[in-house]
Amino acid sequence: GWASARMAAWLAIDPARTRPVWSPGRADRDPVAAWTEYALAAPLLCVRGDGPDWAAPPGVTFADWLAGALPRPPTTDDLEYHLSTLFPPVRPRGYLELRYLDTQPGREWTVPLAVLAALFADPSTTRDALAVAAPVADRWSAAARRGLAERPLATAAATLFDLARTALSGLELPAGLHDEIDRAIRRRRAVAERGNR
Repeated sequence: GWASARMAAWLAIDPARTRPVWSPGRADRDPVAAWTEYALAAPLLCVRGDGPDWAAPPGVTFADWLAGALPRPPTTDDLEYHLSTLFPPVRPRGYLELRYLDTQPGREWTVPLAVLAALFADPSTTRDALAVAAPVADRWSAAARRGLAERPLATAAATLFDLARTALSGLELPAGLHDEIDRAIRRRRAVAERGNR
């Protein structure tokens, strides 16, 4: 639907900056190393300076800049600015910034937020969710193109919704909000189940 189309557009804008950093299915991959590699391999958007021309030479990455590709070495401020120009779907910033939550219309952002909070609230639920998500972790493009019409994604989504509904009570939400979120999760789970047929 609408969210899938928005994600597809976002991923296509500048893949060097918007593609996913790592896959949860790669348990052997250190997330810090993956993020470092991603940031170093991304081309510079610009090189800030005192003059009006901040244009970066085409194709020069932050790693190239560290290796001496530009007249001056980068500063910590340059690195921080460069990191602020990277927009993968999940970006580490001392916390996980989930860039796709704002793609929901109106108040519907509360459902994915509650699902994620429920899945992260308990270590055993998080482990179970990771096991469910691992087989489809690299399917960002398929999710953007087809959403829950993609059978493996629909299967994983239905199971993740079940896990979230079970863990929802642990969030201590007000009763009315809990019921609203539970109904919305059940509706979305039904959509996922239909996509799985």
